[in-house]
Parts: sequence; C-alpha cells; structure tokens
Amino acid sequence: MEFNVDDMKPSYKDRKMVDGLGKQLEGVYSKLGPMKISSGKVLQYLGITIDYKTSGKVRISMNNYVKKIIDEIPAEMIGTKLTAISENLLKNDVDVKLLDEQREQSQLVRPDFQLAVK
Repeated sequence: MEFNVDDMKPSYKDRKMVDGLGKQLEGVYSKLGPMKISSGKVLQYLGITIDYKTSGKVRISMNNYVKKIIDEIPAEMIGTKLTAISENLLKNDVDVKLLDEQREQSQLVRPDFQLAVK
C-alpha cells in the first residue's frame, strides 16, 4: 500500500479485500467531501500512469503529466537562456569582490545555484 498525503494506492491478490478497504474509507471520509476510487488495468496516480495490461509486467510513464505541464507554460517563459540569472545582473557595475564572497558562500549551501562566472 502506498500513501501520499491524501492519495492511496492499495493492491492485494484478493480484489474483495481492496474493495472492502475502499468502502470502509469511503464510510469514514466521504463526510469531508467526495472520494474518487479507481480500479482497472491502467491507473493514474500522482501524475504517473501505471499500466498493468501486459501480464507479468508493469509500464510506468509520466507522458500525459509532462505534456500537461508543457501545455500550461505561460508564453513569456518559452524560449532559451544560457543561465537562470537575471539578465541585468551582469549589465550593472558589479562589485567583483562581493560577488566572489557570495560565490564562496553559495558553495557551502547550494552549489547548483552558483553563478557561472570565472
């Protein structure tokens, strides 16, 4: 059984056990709002598609979730950049000594956020 906040993915060899658990949970939590119970060979769980159609195998993908994210990207975010830093950072008169100190401090915390300068 897997849990994530308010999502659960139970599985068991006897389908009646899973159905019984679903009815018990629905009896307790349906007062708080509608509960969605899904079953079948293809399931959606936390943006993941879990496909049990092939006997003895499981196919896991996030294609639909990734497509949804890409489709919802605002137009102003579409394009390319060489770095994630603000464009005006290097156009201004930068105090190199201060920048070096900040870079040294960043190495202690999040090296992946460092500014790519020499």
